[in-house]
Amino acid sequence: MTTQPRGLLATDPDLLEQLRLDSRDWPSVTLDTDQLSELELLLGGALAPRGGYDRDHPLVIGHTVGAATTSQEPDASAAVEVGARVGLRDLEGALLAMLDVAVTRPIAGELVRVEGAVTGLEPPIHHDLTPLRRPAAEVAGSLDGTGAVLGLIVDRPLHPADVAVLADRMARADAALLLVEAAVGELDRWALARSLRPAVTALGSPRVHAVMLPESDWLATNLASPDWSTQLLANHGVTDVIGLDDLSPATHDKVLAGLHQIVERTDANSPPVVAVGGASGYPAAIAELRVAHRPAHQRGLVVFFTGLSGSGKSTVAQIVTARLREADPRRVTLLDGDVVRTNLSAGLGFSAADRDRNIRRIGWVAAEVAAHGGSVVACPIAPYDAARRASRAAATDAGAGFILVHVSTPLAVCEGRDRKGLYAKARAGLITGFTGIDDPYEPPTDAEVVVDTTGLTPDQAASIVLRHLESEGWTLPA
Repeated sequence: MTTQPRGLLATDPDLLEQLRLDSRDWPSVTLDTDQLSELELLLGGALAPRGGYDRDHPLVIGHTVGAATTSQEPDASAAVEVGARVGLRDLEGALLAMLDVAVTRPIAGELVRVEGAVTGLEPPIHHDLTPLRRPAAEVAGSLDGTGAVLGLIVDRPLHPADVAVLADRMARADAALLLVEAAVGELDRWALARSLRPAVTALGSPRVHAVMLPESDWLATNLASPDWSTQLLANHGVTDVIGLDDLSPATHDKVLAGLHQIVERTDANSPPVVAVGGASGYPAAIAELRVAHRPAHQRGLVVFFTGLSGSGKSTVAQIVTARLREADPRRVTLLDGDVVRTNLSAGLGFSAADRDRNIRRIGWVAAEVAAHGGSVVACPIAPYDAARRASRAAATDAGAGFILVHVSTPLAVCEGRDRKGLYAKARAGLITGFTGIDDPYEPPTDAEVVVDTTGLTPDQAASIVLRHLESEGWTLPA
């Protein structure tokens, strides 16, 4: 095991104040979720990829970023050059750290990979699960001198059989236990924390400790490496690593199989029947797993229409919305492209960048509604594949379903309809950047439903979409 890291946070108050004043002149980078996760673990001392951290040998990390911005002008472009000092900010603009740029490597378009030594100014602030949000250096310090420390990275509820194994291991080694909770499985961090409380209570020892790692895809990928996860545990003060496979995976699989039987029932109110190996003694864990495995018709849903102007997507989307409101208990929100432009995206133009922003905003709002169990029907033109895929990712990351409906009505038919007269204006050169005329439409290759309204009534087209939702379990039969 390596020397415990002391973290990367600057502690001198005078230095911190001076750096914050200086930061007004630095270019800034807003970190995404994965980058924030990496930075949080780095600042807290959980990462030591070079075999141990020492203040005289700072770690170098890399971030893929777009055009950097200054903190005073959030939308102004600023170069990130070797030798520059860059501010690393969270999604709300809070300055968390500075990075002294040592290497820049162009990747594609405006993207550049920036590498440099990091100094933390302020750790990320969390208002949820605060007792579990302890940095690794602090945890290691509190466990130092206590003897052996067993460590387990856990991403699922613990079965009573698991608890028995852990209690026995603690007793035989006269050791403390650290549960490092990582929401990289089927449960989000809140559900994971709730489901593990009964196990901690059952262990009933003041020598049992728990921490929660930040949630991200980056973390999930790295935890798959035994060497990486072992080093992370060591940096938390763990001396002996326990794997989930050392516990009772077979029993856990039986519990999950029973849960699948529960949630596949059409009667959503049927009581749990799982009693495998005493699992019924953990009702909180069963409840969380049951929610995680709830059937499609009980989850949030985004039905995302895309197609050319005049393809019929808005009319079909309105009919689908009406039918869902009539039959589905979930609240249904309609995000019409034109209405969104007037409200959510007021001020955006029709450049490629603004169109991309518009669709990503729609995708974000749709995912937020669906995350809380609602249904959303969105019907923008959405001409670009990347923005549509981002909307899909936002919904699935929120635990919701995403159904892409391509209204594939040919351009000639759409132009012949031309209810708003926009095609005529585009052909006459009165408007520019019009999708299908002088701006591209990228037909999706990942649509779950494809509908050409050329020979269909709007009701017939809507029925095709609704039948798909029913066949895939997103709605119950009428």
